[in-house]
Amino acid sequence: MENFFALLAVVVGSAVLGLALAYGMRRQRDSHPPPKHDDATLKF
Repeated sequence: MENFFALLAVVVGSAVLGLALAYGMRRQRDSHPPPKHDDATLKF
């Protein structure tokens, strides 16, 4: 039974870490939007 709790802790920990990482990447991407290439395409 200890094995089950250890596995559960690893799964929950990795899920929380993944959610935090995804949230951080989304926040970073929103604060720094990629440059749009509309003006570059309109010149040609």
